[in-house]
Amino acid sequence: MFLFTSYTVAFTALASFVSAQTPAAPIASVVSDPTNVTSDDPPAGKQYSRDSGFPGTVGTKSFTMNYDTSLCDTDETSNCVFVATNSFVDHTANPAIVHDPPNGMNLCNTGDQLGWVTNVIGVNSTHGVGFFTNITHANGAESAHGSRPIIMDVSNDTPVCTNIDNAVEFWTLSNHAAYSNGGVINGTDGYIYLYGTNNTDIYLARVLLNVKSVSSLSAYQYWNGDAFVSDESAATPVLTNTYGGSPFFSTHYNSYVYLSEAAYFAGVLAARADQPQGPFSSFTNLFNDPDRGGVYLPYALPQYDTTGQTVAIVYSVVDNFSQRVRTITWGN
Repeated sequence: MFLFTSYTVAFTALASFVSAQTPAAPIASVVSDPTNVTSDDPPAGKQYSRDSGFPGTVGTKSFTMNYDTSLCDTDETSNCVFVATNSFVDHTANPAIVHDPPNGMNLCNTGDQLGWVTNVIGVNSTHGVGFFTNITHANGAESAHGSRPIIMDVSNDTPVCTNIDNAVEFWTLSNHAAYSNGGVINGTDGYIYLYGTNNTDIYLARVLLNVKSVSSLSAYQYWNGDAFVSDESAATPVLTNTYGGSPFFSTHYNSYVYLSEAAYFAGVLAARADQPQGPFSSFTNLFNDPDRGGVYLPYALPQYDTTGQTVAIVYSVVDNFSQRVRTITWGN
């Protein structure tokens, strides 16, 4: 009994040690040419231009919650008219083509709170939880002011957003970050993990994936460098000197990959880790788009290749704030 217990303790300690090792950085061996992301049903002679976004999955429905959305000529540059601070689009069989449901714009906005919705994670076949990042107030001031949880109903063609707890912000400028504005991912342990960026460092929170827990600020825990704790003021960054981005789970690497942008929009970066809190590998630059002024805020659509050997990466370009997609083939 003593020997069994000793070996069990030793094995557990070894497993923890191994899991805490820094993995090799992801490397792209093949990068496809870029393709503009377009809508399959825009008004005649027009096309939507969307400024970044976060993908979501609820049941069998896969979609993206986009940022600022404008309606332009078909070149996505000329005669643009701003139409929404956010827009919902359904994915299609082609990662470069999206479908606009009716009335899928300006979701979750309330009064003086206008903003963006980050990744939506399904809690059942028709509803998911997400987070709303408030960026604009009635006085015209614009900043990443705070974030709060929401419920998204996708049971019908038109998505419906319900604000939790009367739209009270959970995290504001008094916190390390507006958790979720750096992406949200569903873990393998019953928790969802919320990355929060202050445009310099990225912090991490977690909460159990159920509506009751997501709705209660006291249920959230924050990574302090050693463990998840209830005290947000004790949080320490999981990534430093890093702009915002988004995470996804790679079946190819069997690990978490965080996508971000290089300084001065000089490329899409990727780092990976065995656990949501890291330690993360160094970042590698997967690609750039210099003829479009650079790139920012990438996100992955891994559902197009379940083996994970390739992954579609959507990103925004600087010159007209629209989206493009490239497919990466991993090289290690």
